Amino acid sequence: MTTKWNTTTLSLERCKARGEDALRDAKFKGIKVLQYSAFGERGDYSAMIRCATDKGIVFFVIAGPEVDRANRYVDDVSDGF
Repeated sequence: MTTKWNTTTLSLERCKARGEDALRDAKFKGIKVLQYSAFGERGDYSAMIRCATDKGIVFFVIAGPEVDRANRYVDDVSDGF
């Protein structure tokens, strides 16, 4: 599992929409938008973008079997955000 975070001034709804787009652009499938986050899967990897806009941050999480690939995916998702 690997994580990354960025600051944000986005509204919760805009953050979730950007999270959904970032997951789709990074080729994650089965994307679901929840109350505070967007979630998707890519093979054996799961991704979540958590929008803590009331705290001014967005948090990226990738979980999967190979840490090197998880690190690449978290960079792809956060860079695309």
